[in-house]
Amino acid sequence: MHKRAVSFVHYGTKLPQKLEGETIYKVTYKNNKNAGTGKVTITMVDKTIATGSKTLTFKIAKAKNPMTVTAKKTVTAKANANTTLKDAIKVKQAQGKVTYKTNNKKVTCKSGKLIVKKGLKKGKAYTVKITLTANGNSNYKSVKKTVSIKIKVK
Repeated sequence: MHKRAVSFVHYGTKLPQKLEGETIYKVTYKNNKNAGTGKVTITMVDKTIATGSKTLTFKIAKAKNPMTVTAKKTVTAKANANTTLKDAIKVKQAQGKVTYKTNNKKVTCKSGKLIVKKGLKKGKAYTVKITLTANGNSNYKSVKKTVSIKIKVK
């Protein structure tokens, strides 16, 4: 929930919401859970000070995407066969669809599974950069994270 600090100023004096146990004014919020426009309404309860109510709007920005990515530092693949590595990359708390892009045509990534195509040279090690993008949604921004994994070919 997003709540903006609100105070009531009467003839230059900031009034507390409660005075000697009595409520002077009440504050209510509407549409303040999601990104977009929220509303706050101040309604006078103590009619001896003032009467009426005032509604103001405020903007709620999209939050930072909480996606975290962990990757194994080194994995092993076979030179003469396609190798699928299921636990090479782990993604948590991503908001929105996650897509993967690598910098090596022989290595792809889908749903966190690293797929090494046959044809890499035996005995060599390749460092592959994988960029993960979480597209975000109505409440969260998109985010990109890049991890590097060393692939040893046997």
